[in-house]
Amino acid sequence: MIALPERTMIHTRLPKEAFYQQLSLSKGVKERFVSDVDTFVLENSLTKERLHLTADSSVKEILLLSVNLKTQNYDTRILETIARQNAHKLVFLLCFGELRRLALWYGKLYQTDWLSEERLTLELSGFSLSEIWEHLVEQIALPPEFVGQHPELTLQQRIARAERIAKLEREIKALETKVRREKQFNKQVQMSAKLKKLRRELGDLI
Repeated sequence: MIALPERTMIHTRLPKEAFYQQLSLSKGVKERFVSDVDTFVLENSLTKERLHLTADSSVKEILLLSVNLKTQNYDTRILETIARQNAHKLVFLLCFGELRRLALWYGKLYQTDWLSEERLTLELSGFSLSEIWEHLVEQIALPPEFVGQHPELTLQQRIARAERIAKLEREIKALETKVRREKQFNKQVQMSAKLKKLRRELGDLI
């Protein structure tokens, strides 16, 4: 479960109309607001004062916004539009029935897997809001097994590394299937050489 400090709790319902008035929305996205989203609730406000932090940072406030959905196949442009046009750092808590997932915008939209409320976790760590925000991004943008790895790299580098590993794993799996199905020996040799190269790169990264 997500258990943020009680002093950060707001739990204020925000009418969807407020987003219509403040955001620049295409007709398609506005229609999906209506069809996909039931309610928005501003759950928590993380500020230097509420968290009793002493260090200043460029990040002034992080908001946790729960989005109660009508459908699990929601239009992600809803979240992208809200995040890109909002001055605050936003973490979305998406709710559909008994399922929960977290999302945020960090150059692009990152989302966790759907989990039960009991299994979904989010930790605060850092001495400033900027450090806390980076740790939140890491927990949502990176697979759990990569969180905390390679602290000598920047956050962007850690995310790029995890995405490259995932891409290599997909390419290797697809190429392995092609090699097994290929009848021509010459093509098998060519694909096997490429497969060896991809496996070597994956091994270096891991």
